[in-house]
Amino acid sequence: MSQIPHYLEVIAEWHREHHPLSVKALQAPLTLEQIQKLSSELPFSLPEELIELYQWHNGQSNNRPFFGGYTFYPLEEAIEEYQLALETSEEEGRLWKASWFPVFGFQGDYFVLDCESELQPSPIFMSLDSESLAPCWYENLEKMLLTLKQCFEKGAYFLDEDEILLEDYESVEQIRLSINQKVDRYATEEELSEFEPHQEIEDLIDGSRKVTSWLSEHQHTVEFFGPDGRKRWQDIFWGDELRRKDIWEFTGPSEAVITSENYSGMLFSTRAYADILPGGEVMTRRVETIINGEVVSEEDFNEQEED
Repeated sequence: MSQIPHYLEVIAEWHREHHPLSVKALQAPLTLEQIQKLSSELPFSLPEELIELYQWHNGQSNNRPFFGGYTFYPLEEAIEEYQLALETSEEEGRLWKASWFPVFGFQGDYFVLDCESELQPSPIFMSLDSESLAPCWYENLEKMLLTLKQCFEKGAYFLDEDEILLEDYESVEQIRLSINQKVDRYATEEELSEFEPHQEIEDLIDGSRKVTSWLSEHQHTVEFFGPDGRKRWQDIFWGDELRRKDIWEFTGPSEAVITSENYSGMLFSTRAYADILPGGEVMTRRVETIINGEVVSEEDFNEQEED
């Protein structure tokens, strides 16, 4: 049986004792029938863990904080935020998958659950405003709530003298990573200060070249150049995990089609039509977004320049 209701009650009890306005903002629970009716027009069904969540309480009113600055959205508001993100993500350069559902939010940043994930229960991704990447932050909703519970219990979340809910970032990260192993993380200040970016170059027997660039202790890219010196592909890794592959296909002396396949829980790829300048700089002319082999949108940068 899921521990979701138990973890939620422990978090609510902390608020009752220390920050009663947040727990008073919790709205009445929804029935299964109400949840199904409200979510009936979504292009996916809400998974069992979200149904459990909204049967506990239907979010919070007045954007009261549930943890950090993040509020727990009422289902109606979460659906509105979902529709808004879906409509505006492309023009804002924000990564947004059609099956992502925002559960917690703060000023355009969301924690989202993938309602069509191949992994069950679904991972929780952190979608930041106008960001083209969305790191996997919790293994699933139950582990997210366990993380929050321990953060409150161990003082990683606390109130300042003005009763504003704050966090001890290092303690929060330590707790999060102790509970969630298969997730992303940011490099610490110590890692950033100690690490020196470097490259490893390997010249192959056929005249081609492999270049591995270490950008941080955890992030590196592998580029492959043909005997003519032109790039053929690029892999982007986080740790040992491949996150994105870019394949370059030259269609002329200085024209290329660059196809990018994402491996971070996203089901779409992009195809960029670009001019390659003498120094290797890429000037993108047009970008297509592809889902299941079909082009679902495209953006023409030549038209934008003319406007």
